[in-house]
Amino acid sequence: MSEKEYIERGAFIEKLKEKITTNYLNLYDEDTLESTIRLAKKQPAADVEPVVRGELRINEQGFLECSACGGTLRMPLVSTSEMKRCYICGAYLERSGSGE
Repeated sequence: MSEKEYIERGAFIEKLKEKITTNYLNLYDEDTLESTIRLAKKQPAADVEPVVRGELRINEQGFLECSACGGTLRMPLVSTSEMKRCYICGAYLERSGSGE
């Protein structure tokens, strides 16, 4: 299964409009660009959020902490070996100093 990519619709439309206004050499068919803009505006928006990454580290009190949100993860160290995401903020976690 291929990974999906998402673009910001407004930025895409602005780039198309830029091509229309800088089309002094007639390299682009303006009707085609306008049709593409209309088509882009009609596409359904995806409900996506940026990926947040953090590190799992030990704080001054000896508790585990998420570097993304600063939340204290009060759980046994053994159970964190399988922990991939912070249960407070949802950040994807790497072990501090693991080089993963």
